Amino acid sequence: MKQLRIKAVFILAGGLIWQGIYLSGVYSPLLFPSLGTICTALGRDIVEGALVDQFLYSMRLVIEGLALSLVLGLGIALFARSYSMFRSGVNLLISIAHPLPGVVLLPLVILWAGIGEGAVLFIIVHSVLWPFLVSFFSALDHLPQTQQEVADNYEIFGWRRLIWVDLPGSFPGFLSGLKIGWSRAWRALISAEMIFGATSGSGGIGWYLFQKRVFMDTAGLFAGLLVIMLIGVLIEGLFFRWVERKTVLRWGMER
Repeated sequence: MKQLRIKAVFILAGGLIWQGIYLSGVYSPLLFPSLGTICTALGRDIVEGALVDQFLYSMRLVIEGLALSLVLGLGIALFARSYSMFRSGVNLLISIAHPLPGVVLLPLVILWAGIGEGAVLFIIVHSVLWPFLVSFFSALDHLPQTQQEVADNYEIFGWRRLIWVDLPGSFPGFLSGLKIGWSRAWRALISAEMIFGATSGSGGIGWYLFQKRVFMDTAGLFAGLLVIMLIGVLIEGLFFRWVERKTVLRWGMER
């Protein structure tokens, strides 16, 4: 509760500073709208359904991209753990592709996949896969020695060891990689939508921001940014916190 109160105080202070700048008249209301105008634009677009549809569209894409990245990442990590030569190749690939921004690949992606959902998914997978592999490899390489010795003593080897010892032991690293992957997927999705625009007659929150900018609807633009930040806070503060309580905290792996 203390942490919630502190966050509430920071949000309230930020709102007061914003409203103070608006009332000072330093900036035009067209460029710097009041909080009331932003909330009105947010409520209007939610009631009319435009923002809800675009939110659902974006969330579907980001979930599909994350799921695809996790399946690929788990398969590559487990295969690389069994074959050292493959692991060396994957490490080289990570060192090449991990620092490469998704935006750099856009010309190539457009040539290969056009400007549809496939292109957006490609950018999301590229943004998520490499940091996830780095976190998962690190977790597998630093499994507790005690667990390994107990598994040796009980002669647990092969797939049984992987399922009952290695994967649970590496779950904190897996979860850390998932957190990084989510934030990178969310950023990549918004960026790709703002560049590619609507795909197949539909568009997400990135497309919503693009439209607001084109029509100089600054209040709507800030409303879209508010939704993006709110979703990030809810996923990080509620969903991942709930997963941590149900797994690593309950298992005594973290405090």
